[in-house]
Amino acid sequence: MATPSTLTQERALVLRASRQMRVQLGKGATPDRPHWNETDNARLHTRLAEKVIEADDGGMSWALAADIANYAAMLADNQARP
Repeated sequence: MATPSTLTQERALVLRASRQMRVQLGKGATPDRPHWNETDNARLHTRLAEKVIEADDGGMSWALAADIANYAAMLADNQARP
């Protein structure tokens, strides 16, 4: 069972990550860029792989972690759609 201290740390991590994910999504939003559900999953997978390689090459930052999480979430969202 998680301790109150652990739960507080987990909540703080999720909050920080979700805030950064929103920031990163805002940076990528342009009128000419299609929504992720209109983007080929192969393209999203390629971008996810590129971001993971970038993290491997240069180290992880909150922005990069958020990009990776966003691309993974986009793929999951697309695959959950009928």
